[in-house]
Amino acid sequence: MIAIGSVRMRKQGEFFGDTDKVKYSELKGTLTFNVSKKNPAVVNKLKGQGIKPETLEAETIIYYTKTKTFESINSTRVSQ
Repeated sequence: MIAIGSVRMRKQGEFFGDTDKVKYSELKGTLTFNVSKKNPAVVNKLKGQGIKPETLEAETIIYYTKTKTFESINSTRVSQ
């Protein structure tokens, strides 16, 4: 499945974010957020109620659904 345009993603209790393009691969178990360097993908990892989320900004962010981990490629910002 592919979503293109101003895409807003949310996984209840885990993360939320904005990007230009998202690809979901059930076979690989991944969600891939893609954009350009001028407009990076932004994903906010939730850490718990009342705790500021960790923000990832990158050209490509991959979320692995089985391990619930992220990989960022060409990161522009990581904050905690």
